[in-house]
Amino acid sequence: MSKSPFRVIFESCAGFFFTVLVLVLANLFDSFIDNYYYEQIVQFMNDYFDLVIIGSVIGLVANFVRALHFPFNTPSPLIHAINSLLFTYVLVRFLELVDFMVGVRLIERMLDSSWVVPLMYIGFFLLTFIGGMIGIFVDLFKHEGKGKNCEEKMKEWGEKKNAKSEKEKEEWEKWNKFTTAVKSGFKEFEKSMKEKKGKK
Repeated sequence: MSKSPFRVIFESCAGFFFTVLVLVLANLFDSFIDNYYYEQIVQFMNDYFDLVIIGSVIGLVANFVRALHFPFNTPSPLIHAINSLLFTYVLVRFLELVDFMVGVRLIERMLDSSWVVPLMYIGFFLLTFIGGMIGIFVDLFKHEGKGKNCEEKMKEWGEKKNAKSEKEKEEWEKWNKFTTAVKSGFKEFEKSMKEKKGKK
């Protein structure tokens, strides 16, 4: 899980409000800009704004589910894939608009084919779904890898701590031997002094 659900909601709402702001400004400038192509693009944005709202809501739900922990995030690729169908529809209409404004009619001929548009829908759906599932499992393996790294670090820390304890234990034993030797030396010294006094 790369983002928290609340962050996903905030970013999605911010993106939606930014889109609305762009549309409002585009309509305001439409009164001052006398350009055929600009008017066509603004009109296109107005015509499909309801689909943008629907797509934003679906995307918000998909991103929210994606931010959950496994396995609760597994439905997100399917939701994204469904949303991709909406995106494909708007994309096809936009390509038709561009083709109409340019006057080439190349895209129109392609879209008139019985297999191009269905292939686009199927392709976007499958790519989005498969890509989403791959992303979920990649994040899952990364998360498990981090867990293993943490375990290894804890193990390494434990080994270092044990090594430090062993070293401290050795130093403590050396100190005990030293103090024992000093005490023995004092006892021998006292004993020798007593023996000398006894001889006198």
